[in-house]
Amino acid sequence: MRLLEKPSRRTLGLVLPAVALILTLAFPASAFGAAQFVLVNLDAGTGAGLDDPTPVAPVGGNPGTTLGQQRQNVFLRAFSIWGAQLNSPVPIRVQATFTPLTCMPTFGTLGSALSLTVFRDFAGAPVAATWFHAALGNALAGVDLDGGTADDILARFNSNINGSPGCLGGLNWYYGLDGNPPGNDLDFLTVILHELGHGLGFASFVNEVNGQLLAGFHDIWNFFLGDATLLKLWVNMTNAERMFSATNTGNLVWTGANVTAQAGTLTAGVHPFGFVQMFAPNPVQPGSSVSHWDTAVTPNELMEPSFTNLTTDVGLAFELFQDIFWIMSPLGYTLLDTIPGTAGGNNLFTSTGGTPGSTTFLIFGLAGGVTPIPGCPGVNSAIATPSVLTSGPNDAAGNFNFTLNIGGGAAGLTVLFEAVELTSCSVSNLVTETF
Repeated sequence: MRLLEKPSRRTLGLVLPAVALILTLAFPASAFGAAQFVLVNLDAGTGAGLDDPTPVAPVGGNPGTTLGQQRQNVFLRAFSIWGAQLNSPVPIRVQATFTPLTCMPTFGTLGSALSLTVFRDFAGAPVAATWFHAALGNALAGVDLDGGTADDILARFNSNINGSPGCLGGLNWYYGLDGNPPGNDLDFLTVILHELGHGLGFASFVNEVNGQLLAGFHDIWNFFLGDATLLKLWVNMTNAERMFSATNTGNLVWTGANVTAQAGTLTAGVHPFGFVQMFAPNPVQPGSSVSHWDTAVTPNELMEPSFTNLTTDVGLAFELFQDIFWIMSPLGYTLLDTIPGTAGGNNLFTSTGGTPGSTTFLIFGLAGGVTPIPGCPGVNSAIATPSVLTSGPNDAAGNFNFTLNIGGGAAGLTVLFEAVELTSCSVSNLVTETF
């Protein structure tokens, strides 16, 4: 069964209006990647989707006790993963909603995402007369080009995926954070990461059906998309040539230096010229063609057009984002943002990138400072007089998870957290949480 997604609409205008009557929740990013996300809950007040009050038991490390809270918690985790790798001084505002999308017994749309605004010719733009996604444009400009009032990304997810046999044979969303869905259920975290990738920059603005440019201007992708038959970049093609290239299966390639340098890690999906192939089926598939890796790419990648595997690794999207001028930071040993980061209930702490089997210490304090780590010369904590909250072994993937009930009396308290691994003398990024 192939579960196709239509991850982004390319028929967007230059600026689309934001939706009113919304609830916003801000989550601080880690020090390794200065990207802060804001969840704009379009379902607030509806009793559905992200606001669904149906009681549920915590699952797979997700401490939420209602369906809506669990869904929001998965967004928090996805924001933390992307935020730890992106650098931007401007908060990235993401509209999110559950809504009925196409779904049949053997075929369905999981979700979609788009950049609500595109920018060109701003101060700091690395290429003139060229469209950039809103979040990337803001990051490059160092300011909110919308003036701080508009949202950047719209992400929609299929509410028809609810166990009904008429939709994907009865599959359901899985809201755990451990990548361990029962049966063939769909890992919501993987799908959110995929769709956010499109909104952040993994999408062309060219009309893949007729090859036309958006409002007569190239977008940044056109400088890296190439055709191995025409031996041209999209920026140098006519509309007719781009239309041909969008269906030139196996010969539409990404030519950016950062992605190409990683092509040797793949066992398939690399053109004989050494470039990674992009998705170019014939006939064209609007909303999927061009703006994904080719399905031939092996091992499977997050940004393929179909749901292929469970992953929290953004894969080659990291290098593609470097090619289009995002400033990226490798994850390394990382403490992800606390979920949900509020007082009066259970909160999940997760570190990643540790040594499998080694002990992680979760430390905390109320003020920043410089504190030497015992037994690790030259290695310091960024917390003044830290205390150990807990410790435990990393799992086989190098992850450590700890759930703690934060009492209501901690509301408004700001606490600093780090993860420490003494065997490797590793200290994670600093996470600052106001409960």
